[in-house]
Amino acid sequence: MKKRRKKKKNSKIIYLAFFSLLFLVGILVFFNFNIYRQRQVTKVHIDRVKEELEKLMTEKELLEEMEAKDIDKEIERVAREQLLLRKEGESVIVISREEDENSYTEDKEKELKEKNFFDKLKSIFLPE
Repeated sequence: MKKRRKKKKNSKIIYLAFFSLLFLVGILVFFNFNIYRQRQVTKVHIDRVKEELEKLMTEKELLEEMEAKDIDKEIERVAREQLLLRKEGESVIVISREEDENSYTEDKEKELKEKNFFDKLKSIFLPE
């Protein structure tokens, strides 16, 4: 009879240890599965961010190239227009404006017409 009690005690301990180990393994599997899913989501997110980074880097390079071209064009424009520089084989033509005395007097007459009555009287008695 003592042997049976010992077997029952031993079997209870074995069953308790077995179920506690089984419970522990179940918890570990559950948490590992959650970690695995989070890794998959993180990998997808990282891939998207890498693709976006590559696109932005190519856009940045294109913008830098365009800015360099624009700067070169602007420098060339200023050199041609303001400094009257030219490339080899080109000739520079300068067109200067000379104002007529007639256009100057016409402007003066227009100003007098636009003045009001008191300004006209003032200009008659107080010449400039």
